[in-house]
Amino acid sequence: MVRIGIRLFKKKKVQKSAQASFAASAVGPDSGFAFVNNSQGASAALNELTIAFSTALDYIESGDDFDDHPLRTQLKVLEDAVGEYSNSASDCSEGISDWNGSKSTIMAIAAAFKCSASVYKSQPTEAVAHDSDDRTSVYKGTHRKPQMDGITFTELEYAGPSLGGTSKAINFWIAESESSAVSSYNLLPALVIAIRGTEKPIDNMVNINGRPAPVSGFLNLNSHPVLQSIAAGISAHSGFLNSARALLPLVSKHLSKMSHRGVMNVIYTGHSAGGAVASLLYQKFLLEAPSSYPNLKFSCITFGSPPTLTVNITKTLSTAASLEANRGLSVAFVNEFDVIPRADQAYVRSLIDLYRSIYKLEPLMSDTIMRDQQVAEPIIKYELPPLDFGNSDSDSDCGADFKASSPDSEWKLPLAEYHIIGELVLLRNKRNASTEMGPRTSRVLQALSISAREYEKLLYCGIQTHSRTYYEDRVGLLLKGEFNYKKQWED
Repeated sequence: MVRIGIRLFKKKKVQKSAQASFAASAVGPDSGFAFVNNSQGASAALNELTIAFSTALDYIESGDDFDDHPLRTQLKVLEDAVGEYSNSASDCSEGISDWNGSKSTIMAIAAAFKCSASVYKSQPTEAVAHDSDDRTSVYKGTHRKPQMDGITFTELEYAGPSLGGTSKAINFWIAESESSAVSSYNLLPALVIAIRGTEKPIDNMVNINGRPAPVSGFLNLNSHPVLQSIAAGISAHSGFLNSARALLPLVSKHLSKMSHRGVMNVIYTGHSAGGAVASLLYQKFLLEAPSSYPNLKFSCITFGSPPTLTVNITKTLSTAASLEANRGLSVAFVNEFDVIPRADQAYVRSLIDLYRSIYKLEPLMSDTIMRDQQVAEPIIKYELPPLDFGNSDSDSDCGADFKASSPDSEWKLPLAEYHIIGELVLLRNKRNASTEMGPRTSRVLQALSISAREYEKLLYCGIQTHSRTYYEDRVGLLLKGEFNYKKQWED
């Protein structure tokens, strides 16, 4: 009861802070944000919009009614403005193709999601140990065990978050298939390491505002020749990196026991910020695997993960010959319109300028943005895009979902500060064009493989689509085989 009371108090405190911004606004009834006012600085504007996203996420994840909240109206204005730009949807993006995971692969993906969702609802039932730092007791036993047809889950340990918030809650499970046919695929059985994401609304501010920190001492990049040339220039989001460091003792303990259990597969997973921390831990132990864990195979499966590294090393990790024996699956699922996988500081700053452009105001941000060091292109200037909100109903191949199809209507985004690790799989609902899948007015799930370069050009600001419920529904359709215009698994 005390924990619930504290949570509600913090929630109300954040809501009050967000609503105070509206009272400070001098723009009038058309805008509730103070940053639509030239007197407010860029830093305050960044904090204000971040608080708005944080409060909205907390309402959605807790199941509370957000429709009547004053923030809902303001975020809807932003969503509508974003929808006027051609890069607010992925229809015409290049570098996109159907993602067709096998049934056995998706079984392991669904098992990972079940574990990542379970850690949010885990409640300790029996204290078995205490750590020496500020972590709460380490527990075994939870009130919510993952449930999935064909998969059995055996809990090894649950550890709650640290009192200071650096360490996130973490669960360790053994996931085993009940089918020998599925077990023949090399992802199961597996040790599933599930990390909880945001613990409270204010964490989202930390997630977005994190400064880069060198990964030296955490990622052993110099031990692999293919990574040595870029090792010195790689940094990680400091908040996620600190969380990953804090979890190392627990993770290392369980990895050392795996060979004795006969389980050789390890899957790191998490939703939202939990996925970001999971991806950093995955990289660390994959890089150390040839010398320290030669018999283990490491995979990473995330859902709505924020970006983490200043250099995208996904391709390098997936092709390095030295890691071949220890490399499993690395995939990052992102819902179309989900703002969190896009949300680093540069991106949120751009949304602020987009919102201000509705009111014909000058941009707050005029900093110079450096291109990714792996891209041989010059420094570019971050400038306000044209204020052209097209409304043409084009008959182009982009489809009826587009409100603006002219290249001039694209919102020019700054280059990403951080990148997501793993093959990007975009989950989206698409208007059905075939009567075989039902009425033409219905929607079908598409799972699309998209390059990081193309994904980072997309303009998203959706909050609802980041919820675990959205990801759960879509993973459920993948599990049934109902995606990319397929009715079900053929077998």
